[in-house]
Amino acid sequence: MPDNFEVQLSAFAERAMRIRSHCASEEATRIYLVMPFLKLMGYDAGDPSVIVPEHDDSIDFAVMVRGVPDIAVAATGTGTSTSAVHARLRGYWNARDTLKLGIATNGMMYEIFIDSDVPHVLDAEPFLTIDLEAICKQPLDTQKLSLARMVRAVEYDPSALAEQAYAMNLRDRLKDRVLAEFRNPSEALCRLFLEQIGIRDTRPDVIDQHYRSILKTSMEQAIIVPVVQALRRLPAPANAASAKIKQATPAASPQEQAKDDVNLADELAAFGRWKRRSA
Repeated sequence: MPDNFEVQLSAFAERAMRIRSHCASEEATRIYLVMPFLKLMGYDAGDPSVIVPEHDDSIDFAVMVRGVPDIAVAATGTGTSTSAVHARLRGYWNARDTLKLGIATNGMMYEIFIDSDVPHVLDAEPFLTIDLEAICKQPLDTQKLSLARMVRAVEYDPSALAEQAYAMNLRDRLKDRVLAEFRNPSEALCRLFLEQIGIRDTRPDVIDQHYRSILKTSMEQAIIVPVVQALRRLPAPANAASAKIKQATPAASPQEQAKDDVNLADELAAFGRWKRRSA
C-alpha cells in the first residue's frame, strides 16, 4: 500500500501536469512548481533563512543548513531541457565547498546530483531523476522512492546519499561490464575461466580463434538458457497482450534443445581435435 509520501508525490505530479502549460517561463516554473516541490520535500519555502532565492545572483535557490548553502537548485521553464542549467549548477557548485546536493529542474523533471566520485566535484550524471510526467503513468520504483525519501528534510543525510549514489554508480558500471563480457568475452575473462579448469599459458591467438567463442556459448548455456526455460514454465499470462508475447516465443521442443546441446558438443569436439593436432 502506498505510504503518505508516495501519495503526496503522485498528487503533486498530477497537479504539475495540469498547470505545466502555464509555466513556460522560468519565473512561473520557480513559483508554481519548484517552490511547491521543495515544500513537498519538507523545506520551508516561506522561511528566507531556509530557502534563499537567487543566492549570490548565480543560482535560483539555495537551501541553507546552519546558515550555509547545502542544496543548490537551478531551474528553467517547463518547455526547456534541464541540460540548459547544468553549466550554471556546476559553476555555483565548484565555487563552494559546503554543498551536498545539486538539483537541475524544469519543474517537471528533477535531476539530483551529488559528488560521489570526487569530493566537491559534481558527478557527471544524476543519481536520482524524478520525472513527474512519468509518475502520473507509473509510480516511482522502490529504489528511487527510497532515495527520494532520503532527500526530504526529515530524513536528509548527505553521507548516506553519497554512499547510495556511489553504490548505484558502481552497480551500473558492473552491469555494463558483465553485459559486454557476455557479448564478447575479454581475454582476461577467458584466461580466468581457463585457469579454473587447469588450462594455463594459452596464447592470445588461440584464445581469439577458439576459446572465446566456446566460453561465450558456455555462458549462454549455463545462464541464459536456464532463465529462458524457467520463464517458459511460468503459468499462462492473464491478459491478451502477454499471451501474444508468449505465442511469439514458443517453448523449445526436446528436439531443439537436443540440437543446441549437440552444437555445443560438436564445437568442443572439433576444438579438441584441433588441439591434439597442434600439440
